[in-house]
Formats: sequence, C-alpha cells, structure tokens
Amino acid sequence: MTTLAVDAFRNYELGDVNEFSLIASDILYEGAAIGAVDGTGHIRPLVAGDRFVGFQERKSDNSAGAAAAIRGRLWHRGVIELSVSGAVITDVGQPVYATDDNVFVFTPVASSFVGFVRRFKAAGVVEVEFDVVRCRDPWAQYTVRELSAATLTLDIEDQGKLICVDTDNTVITLAAVATPANCTILNIAPFRTAKFSLSPNASAKVQGPNLP
Repeated sequence: MTTLAVDAFRNYELGDVNEFSLIASDILYEGAAIGAVDGTGHIRPLVAGDRFVGFQERKSDNSAGAAAAIRGRLWHRGVIELSVSGAVITDVGQPVYATDDNVFVFTPVASSFVGFVRRFKAAGVVEVEFDVVRCRDPWAQYTVRELSAATLTLDIEDQGKLICVDTDNTVITLAAVATPANCTILNIAPFRTAKFSLSPNASAKVQGPNLP
C-alpha cells in the first residue's frame, strides 16, 4: 500500500449540481426534467423511459452543435414544486414519474421515476424530493408495466408484470390454475377514488385458510 507523502491538491465541487454533455441539435430549458441516453452518456429533455438525472439549472442551447459540444448544468438533488396530474393531500410519500421534460404523473407506466411527494401545496401541485443517487423507484424490479383496461383477463403472458389500475370498478379476472400469472396489481388512482375487483377464472375458485 502506498500512502501520500505530500499534499494532494484535488478539485472539489460543492452543492447539489452536476454537469453532463448534451446530445446534438437540442436545447435544455431551465426547469426541464433531464434524461440520460445510457448508450452515449449524453443528456436531453427527458423522454419516457430515460434515466432521470435532474432538473436543468439554466438554459443550455446546443441547437447548432454536435453531441458533447457543450455541457448542461442541472440540479441532481433537492426539493422542487411540480404540477402532478391528480395530486391530492393524501399523496405525501407517493412516487412521482415523468412522461417528458414537463409532464409529471403518478403512474409508473411509460414514464421515468423522479422522486417522492414531500408536501402537498394545492390540488395538482406538490413538492417533490429528488436525489438521483439515493432515491430509487419502488417498482424498479418490474421491467414490464401495463395500464389495465376496465376489464382484464390475466394469462401466462402477464407473468412478472406490474398491472396498474386507475379506473373505478375495474374487473380483473384471474388466470386459470393451469396457467398461473404471477404478477402485481397496483391501484394508482387518487386515494379512495377507485376500486377494483379480482374475479376467479370460470374453471377455478378463490380459496383461503380455514380460520376460526
């Protein structure tokens, strides 16, 4: 093991900001949610499915430049006020997702995880705590996510999926015993605004323990 024998002068960065190289021919506007293109490491206005890396601190214009011609400076940790579709006072602690650089939702389907609701401000407006290093999508283990229709019959192709429900009185029919579908069903509607029913397959039934 070799230890220092003289002072080592290193560069340190203070605060909650980070910098990344932009993709070619694009503009990052202040306040935009930013996504990373994993194949290149460049950033862009977030596209659903991107890895969220922060919020743009100030405008970065690379509309006439090649990839990596300039760098964008963004907040990678903090608390931000956002308009989130359907947000109500009982949503504190709920995960928040983005479908593009300025649309924020509670559904984990076709979206990118951003952070968690820390405080309710008004109908449809919340403060969201985000930290791209430490905050993790609670549904990250599900690579296939779908939004349920009003009626849905599960089959073997639903194995391992996250099925999201946002419509009141949705009826989900379970798969037959011979073709089990081991999946998770998640109610993403605002608190107490929607319920769903699980119905057994016509050739099967729902059983439980023999409790006293």
